[in-house]
Amino acid sequence: MEDRKITEKESLDLITQMIRNTQNKIEAGSGRPFLLFGYTSIAFAVAIWFLITTTGTWYWNYLWFLLPVICWPIAIRIYKKNKNKTTYIDRVVTNLWILSAVAIFIACSPTIIYPELESLFFTIIILGMATTLTGLILRIRTITTAGAITMLISPVMLWLEGADRILPFAAIFLLIFVIPGHILNNKSKNIA
Repeated sequence: MEDRKITEKESLDLITQMIRNTQNKIEAGSGRPFLLFGYTSIAFAVAIWFLITTTGTWYWNYLWFLLPVICWPIAIRIYKKNKNKTTYIDRVVTNLWILSAVAIFIACSPTIIYPELESLFFTIIILGMATTLTGLILRIRTITTAGAITMLISPVMLWLEGADRILPFAAIFLLIFVIPGHILNNKSKNIA
């Protein structure tokens, strides 16, 4: 095979194309963390709702603090397993969700001492924002729309009281985690 020297313009075009490909590629299985948090959150919501409605005590809400204890180690393992394959976009989205998790923890922590404080509303706003940004970063309109819808309907949580707000909260996890997770997995299969 004959070696051919490429021009400076061809070299720059090649580098630009490689950067563009890296930035737009979605890692296979990118939706797994979404599905992990989505299905686990729905299971937690249904279990907590059941426990509160059958026992009449709100203390079961403290079970929400187990959710990150269960899901984050699994999500970290998924991330580390695929770390060599991650792209710039994967890192941006991962950091966005880490920051969102920290914001949710800060927003929900006062409920440990003051359980009457509203935390579901703030949680939904933050999750909706993170989902919208994820959709914008990945250029996937359905994920952007799911996040925007979540932010728009979040005030409903302020009108609901007691255990009545937990099942709609579970439905929101379907909208912002489960559906985007399946969309991401499907899109990554189609790209690969």
